[in-house]
Amino acid sequence: MQTPGVPVDDLVPIREMMATAEHASDPPPQLLARTLAAKDGEVVVVAIVFCVDYGDGTVSKTFLTQSSGDEELDEIVRSTVEAWRFTPAESSERCSKIVFKLNFQPPKRSRRRSKPGK
Repeated sequence: MQTPGVPVDDLVPIREMMATAEHASDPPPQLLARTLAAKDGEVVVVAIVFCVDYGDGTVSKTFLTQSSGDEELDEIVRSTVEAWRFTPAESSERCSKIVFKLNFQPPKRSRRRSKPGK
């Protein structure tokens, strides 16, 4: 996979990148709940490549590499990643890829069998 302006060989492993995260929250549940995917009870995947400018610790670029099929959901994920902050460092811009798997299916209820005589 070639992301515009970011060769795949230049991607930093996500664990390494997130080790320098100062603020990296998940997408807000109240926004996710309003999406078509949530209303349809789907399991969706959104993949995004992001680059961090380590001069100031901000996310400088984002590239959606796998859409959920729901533009609103994709934008929520993109906005969430763009708000992340990292510890500034001497190095220049570094990029990584993160995949969000969002499960909007209600949890399955386990059926308890009552024991005879109870």
